Amino acid sequence: MVTKEKTVYTVMGTDSIHAGHMNIINESKKYGKLVVGVLTDEAIASFKRVPAVPYDLRKKTIENIKGVDEVIPQYTLDYTENLRKLKPDIVTNGDDWREGVQKETRQKVIEVLKEWGGELIEIPYTKGISPRLLIEDFRQNGVTPEQRLNMLRRLINVKPIVRVIEAHGGLSALVAENAEVEGKEFDAIWESSLTDSSSKGKPDIELVDFTSRAHTINEIIDVTTKPIIVDGDTGGLTEHFVFMVKTLERLGVSAVIIEDKIYRAIGILSKSRILSSMEFLDLLSAIRLGVDMKILSDIETTYLNANYNPPGTTELAEQLKLKESKLREYINILRERDVLVVVSDQYLYHKNLFLKLVEAIREFYKYNSEMKVSDLKEISGTTRKHAIPLLTFLDDLGITRREGDVRLPGSKISDF
Repeated sequence: MVTKEKTVYTVMGTDSIHAGHMNIINESKKYGKLVVGVLTDEAIASFKRVPAVPYDLRKKTIENIKGVDEVIPQYTLDYTENLRKLKPDIVTNGDDWREGVQKETRQKVIEVLKEWGGELIEIPYTKGISPRLLIEDFRQNGVTPEQRLNMLRRLINVKPIVRVIEAHGGLSALVAENAEVEGKEFDAIWESSLTDSSSKGKPDIELVDFTSRAHTINEIIDVTTKPIIVDGDTGGLTEHFVFMVKTLERLGVSAVIIEDKIYRAIGILSKSRILSSMEFLDLLSAIRLGVDMKILSDIETTYLNANYNPPGTTELAEQLKLKESKLREYINILRERDVLVVVSDQYLYHKNLFLKLVEAIREFYKYNSEMKVSDLKEISGTTRKHAIPLLTFLDDLGITRREGDVRLPGSKISDF
């Protein structure tokens, strides 16, 4: 008689796999088929900091560990839903969950397993490893501005409420980094203008200059790993604020918040003119940190998918519901990044496509001495509307040379 292999279920939600996790996997596998439930970002964020590594990547990592037979998502800290679906013979976990935030989870697992006679096996905790030590190692190795920014975005996406605590220097930042209330730590750190000013014995009227605040922000960033949100007061003059935000971005700040007021602050209880909606939007539009990465991505994708028949800038602005002047600001960013090639006032091409076209033209001239407009249309699949400005641009670059109604190879055709 063949004995049915037992099903073993264990849950993991770690950013990085260490010896403790490997011990649980190896010990669990001894009992039968091992199914690992990977906690989703939302599940982890419900009781501790959002994981640095997103769920999909954590799932792939565990899928590739020897001994793991199956990986499934676990959407909450509560095991009940997955347990009743799988009805495992055995649930394994480290014995460190008898105390702390998972104590109630453990008790519920025991109660649910009784429904079909399942068993809980607790594996001795691997000493010398703790989440705090791993976080400290993370802090010592440094956190990039992009990592902090991505963490804040994911926090906003996965948590109904993002919990932020204030800091105004290195010491208070260390407290904020490690502070917990009812077993839950804070998600991000708020660098406050009020407390920064107060700690320097000055009133909160934007009297502390930006250089001094940048020093405070650096102190906070040096000792923390969490996203930093900066209190930008009223923002001051637009041209100054643009400079300030660029500097904050370089420092590693994830977000800046400003008030919809004009002129410098003159005290919490005093009156100051409130900006109109359009004035406030104009101020925000000047902030480079506020550039909408989705719009940038949409613009690049549009030009890439358009092949050699791109929309004019006026048409694209209407598609994206942008003012043409605003679209050109985004286009300039992509030009600076060497993504787009400007052929005329209205038409641009993705650089990768343009270089492929130049290569195709070079190949054409190997077998032909001259190129007509119709030839370019055939090579690129473009229309006459696009072919004429494109040929003019190729002439200007020296890739082609106009002679009457045809184009000959230009002097710089080999340079591209």
